[in-house]
Amino acid sequence: MLLLRVLSAFAASLVIPSTYALLFEVSGKEKGKLMGSFWAVEVLGRTIGPVIGGLLYSFDINFPWLFLASLELFLVPLFYISTFSSPRAS
Repeated sequence: MLLLRVLSAFAASLVIPSTYALLFEVSGKEKGKLMGSFWAVEVLGRTIGPVIGGLLYSFDINFPWLFLASLELFLVPLFYISTFSSPRAS
């Protein structure tokens, strides 16, 4: 379980820089607006996430279930991206 948690944390650490790089590449003239919107949602998630996690934990939903829920939030977008994305033509 600990090894999977480390793997999950490593993958999560790659998400934010990759997202900013992707937004910078595809946004055109709307760079500031898109990056600001993403930043606002990111801050909201970082603020509300621990509160929701604490509430779930207080209702006797222990760590393995919280970990499995967060793992699902990582695997679904990964599957979607690998299945439906195509490389950009130069």
